[in-house]
Amino acid sequence: MGIDAETAAKLLELVKADAASRASGKVRTADVLKAAAKLGLQVNGAAVKILAGFAGLQPERGAKKGEGGGGRTKGARDRKPRDPDAHRKRETIVRLRDEHPTWTEDRIGQETAAELKLDTPLDRQLVNYHLKKHRRDKE
Repeated sequence: MGIDAETAAKLLELVKADAASRASGKVRTADVLKAAAKLGLQVNGAAVKILAGFAGLQPERGAKKGEGGGGRTKGARDRKPRDPDAHRKRETIVRLRDEHPTWTEDRIGQETAAELKLDTPLDRQLVNYHLKKHRRDKE
């Protein structure tokens, strides 16, 4: 896969601008690729690194094997991705608990799932978790 002269020229400008904007004077490939995508250029990291070489600039290098790429805490790594529906689920669960105090957690889980058009009913643990969180938030 080659890139035409016009694309290379635009990319070279982006590479130079990126390096100039950093104290280290190095090129951050990911940032150049983002900028290139905004301009509608279809290029990859190798192209950026080669052009940086032509311009006499060094690309920034990520951590190599065994050097540790830190950044995220252990908690953030271990945590499951957040449930984007959690807020809607909690509001529905709490409302159903208020409207029907005699319902079991199972029933609330089923009704919540039906109301929010979810594939599976929410299990007891999840219903209790949301109710507990709601109580804690209220205090």
